[in-house]
Amino acid sequence: LREGGTEEEGRTTSTMGAADGLLYRDRRRTRGYALMAGVGALYVYFTLWIVAVPLLEQDAAERLDALAFPVDRWFGIAVPTLAGVAMAALVAVTLGCVILREACARKEEAAKRRG
Repeated sequence: LREGGTEEEGRTTSTMGAADGLLYRDRRRTRGYALMAGVGALYVYFTLWIVAVPLLEQDAAERLDALAFPVDRWFGIAVPTLAGVAMAALVAVTLGCVILREACARKEEAAKRRG
């Protein structure tokens, strides 16, 4: 129960919260499925662009490149590589900050214990 509320208000609030929670989960699940479908489509597009098109005959590959893949293949490899390096750097910096914060907290606790 909320402070200052009656028992009936508590029941009404908890019932509404459960219904809202179910709607939120349904929306979240729908967004998740849409995100998975989008990422899957991008993966198929990227795989066709980088792996399958070079295996075609020269004239067919050139026509397909001109129609479906307007950007140079170099960008198809460079952009995901740079994004991966950026994400790895972000993870490394985040972990470094967490480790340093914990080390500082341990030093402060040790200093408090000593006096």
